[in-house]
Amino acid sequence: MCLGHQDDKNAACPAGTAANFIYNYQVVTPGVLTRLWAELEVAPAVGTAWTVTVRVNGVATTLTCPITAGLVACESAGAVAVVAGDQVQVNVTETLGNATNTAFKTYVTFS
Repeated sequence: MCLGHQDDKNAACPAGTAANFIYNYQVVTPGVLTRLWAELEVAPAVGTAWTVTVRVNGVATTLTCPITAGLVACESAGAVAVVAGDQVQVNVTETLGNATNTAFKTYVTFS
């Protein structure tokens, strides 16, 4: 599910390069996405986990990190090139068990 920007919403991530004010960040200057950081309000219970992934134009990138039982944050580094007009999203997925719904906050670094 995609996280809404400054909005208490989540839904399936939009595909492609169409603008979407709630779920997409439109790139206006070419550059590189270099870091992903995510934090949960409540840590996943034993046997459950979330994975946070940056997507560009609806496609998962290498900027991804898991938040496993007992942890509340994760961080990942990489280099994902973007150009003007690209649409960036943050996707979260339950990757183990049935993790409790919780609030997320995320940061993606652009340079």
